[in-house]
Amino acid sequence: MPRLTQARHNGWFAKKDKTELVEAHGFQQSALEYPGITKEEVFESVDRFYRAYYLRPKPILRIIKTMLEDKDVFVRRCREGFEFFKSLRQRKDDLAAARQRASAVESASA
Repeated sequence: MPRLTQARHNGWFAKKDKTELVEAHGFQQSALEYPGITKEEVFESVDRFYRAYYLRPKPILRIIKTMLEDKDVFVRRCREGFEFFKSLRQRKDDLAAARQRASAVESASA
C-alpha cells in the first residue's frame, strides 16, 4: 500500500489545515504523526539525517572543489552553508522550546 494511502487510511495526518504546517520562522512541521512516535522524535531523526547525510566527507570535498573553481559558486555555497547551519540551529531551538512547553503543561496538570 502506498505511504500516502496508508497515512490517509490510518489517520496519520496531524494537521488538516496546510497553513498550520509552517512555523513562524518558515520551517515545516511534520505532516504525519505516527502511533508510538512523538513529533519530537521525528524532529530529532530529521536533524540526525541532515547531519549524517550532508556532512559526509565526499560531498564536502565535492563542494569545496567547486568552490575553488568558481568565485560565484564560492559565494553562493558560503551563503548556503550559513543558511544550512542556521536552520539546524533553529530546529534545535524549536525542539528545546517544544520540550519546555510540554514539560510546563505536564507540571501544571500534575
